[in-house]
Amino acid sequence: MITLNYKVWCWLKSPWRKRFGIMKLFPEVYYSLFGKKIISDNISICVPYADRKEMLENCFLPAFLNIAKHANLELVIALPEQEKESIETVLKESGINNYCIVPIEMKFTRSYYVNMAIDAATNQAIFICDVDISLPTNLIELYRKQVGLKTAWFPICALTKQDGSFDRFYEEGTGLVGFIKKENEHGQWFDETIKTWGNEDWLFLYKLYENKIYPIRTFEKTMVHNYHPPVEKRNYEKKW
Repeated sequence: MITLNYKVWCWLKSPWRKRFGIMKLFPEVYYSLFGKKIISDNISICVPYADRKEMLENCFLPAFLNIAKHANLELVIALPEQEKESIETVLKESGINNYCIVPIEMKFTRSYYVNMAIDAATNQAIFICDVDISLPTNLIELYRKQVGLKTAWFPICALTKQDGSFDRFYEEGTGLVGFIKKENEHGQWFDETIKTWGNEDWLFLYKLYENKIYPIRTFEKTMVHNYHPPVEKRNYEKKW
């Protein structure tokens, strides 16, 4: 649930506000309230993947399939070329029909793999997600409410503890994002010079803002980041 205090923080004191200033506050508020929203169910879920088969099978796919029963979702997975056959088998056995696998020879970096997935997506409505996320059953409703021609949605997911219980909201992350592809065709999406995991998501938020695509952040307790041991040390600098 978004509180008034949080909206004020987003509009006045957020990291992007410190960079872009108060002068752009009016259009952000206007488009979040009155901007044209997306009404189509045709959404491409773009996933960067590398060596996370268990998370894909146990966390991501069950939730995705539950949503796909009632919506025309396209799953686009960018992955290392050597994992293509294995993951394609998993997708076929799960019953997913509308998917696209993007095999990549280059070593995994989240920025590059995300960009390749977005390029391959056939829909203009994009949602970037990771395989450790369980998407909420009302994803389509949330997407329609927040994503528009001048707005992008950066939901704040819920982190879980090792026992699966709620831990806290992952406010420092902006790696989950919904936006309209045609509104950001000004070059690559994520900064491919970033080779580590971290910071590329905030830089993408800033890039959208510079292109007059205004970020909307909402707390989503049913969008769950499932617990797992750290995969690698992240090059992360807190933004506030």
